Amino acid sequence: MLVVTADQDNFRKCTNLQELVLYHHDVVGEIRHEKHILTEVGRLGNSLLLVLTHKWVYSQCVRYCLKSFSFYERDLAERIVYERRQDLE
Repeated sequence: MLVVTADQDNFRKCTNLQELVLYHHDVVGEIRHEKHILTEVGRLGNSLLLVLTHKWVYSQCVRYCLKSFSFYERDLAERIVYERRQDLE
């Protein structure tokens, strides 16, 4: 699990990231953990793609970002992609 708040300053220094992949193994019917990092990921730059490997989590994160009052989260909604990874099956 990625916990941005524990090391937020170092995470914000990652300005050259092009893609951040979040692998999901245990989905419990909510995106509580993902909500905590969406703003920070959005702040890293408008070329960073957030790749999610669970289709339900993907759709929930996009929906959450589109409804958000945060500019960073709304902007990120267009850069969240779903990718089915063969290495997870």
